[in-house]
Amino acid sequence: MSSTLKKVVFILSFIGALKAYSVLKALFRYFYRLQQKKNLKKLYGSSSQGTWAVVTGSSSGIGVHFARQLASHGFNIVLVARRKDKLEEVSKAIQQDFPSVKTSVVCCDLMKLGQADHLCETFLQNIDSAIENGEIGVLVANAGNSDLARHFTDHSLERNRDMLNLNTLGNLALIQTLMPRLIRKDSRSCIVTVGALSAVTPLPGFATSSANKAYLR
Repeated sequence: MSSTLKKVVFILSFIGALKAYSVLKALFRYFYRLQQKKNLKKLYGSSSQGTWAVVTGSSSGIGVHFARQLASHGFNIVLVARRKDKLEEVSKAIQQDFPSVKTSVVCCDLMKLGQADHLCETFLQNIDSAIENGEIGVLVANAGNSDLARHFTDHSLERNRDMLNLNTLGNLALIQTLMPRLIRKDSRSCIVTVGALSAVTPLPGFATSSANKAYLR
């Protein structure tokens, strides 16, 4: 092996080691924080009209678990997704398990939210109606999607555009629309965006998804 090739191999190995270190560090910090128990209601709650947590993509999967965890901390919950029947099922289950917690359902297709100002205005009106003059302490921007494609061209332009509209423009519109309700004089607020490993290091088959998730990161 020539000296030049050895240098190239060394440099590439060094870069790979740095990347691996950054990924492991991020994972360590994530799991470390999971072990820390915090009083979220004390951090982001309010003693006035009751504090609400807004959770998108909460009709199934991890969104449901976000909603239930926040309900267990005493937050009232606004469930946001496209399917009203599924949202009502989740709402009923939360109320049964946490009788002191209020829940509201807001149907919204976040894939379309960032495409027109009037959709954002309508969404904000629906949120205001749902929280009943209360305050929003936590926003969980959980709605999103990602698809594995063996080749970039395996996804149609329409599919990639929909992914972009939901993961980036949709969440941008969501956060910017609710920001005036999250900025409070006497209490802190929290915004949680849900990323993926592909946001830290691009993965084969996830070209569009990696870029989307990196934006949320």
